[in-house]
Amino acid sequence: MPKKFNYNDDFKLQMVNLMNSGKKITELVEEYGVTRSTLNKWKSDYQLT
Repeated sequence: MPKKFNYNDDFKLQMVNLMNSGKKITELVEEYGVTRSTLNKWKSDYQLT
C-alpha cells in the first residue's frame, strides 16, 4: 500500500501558485513527488470563485 502524506495548506497553495504561474505539472511531479491527480485536485480546490 502506498504511503499517504499529509500536506499543509501553505504547501498546497504554493503548488497551485506555481501551476498558475506556468510551471508544468510534470515538473512539479518530478521535483516534489506529488502525484498528478493530487495536484489537479488542489488546483480545483483552490480555484478562485
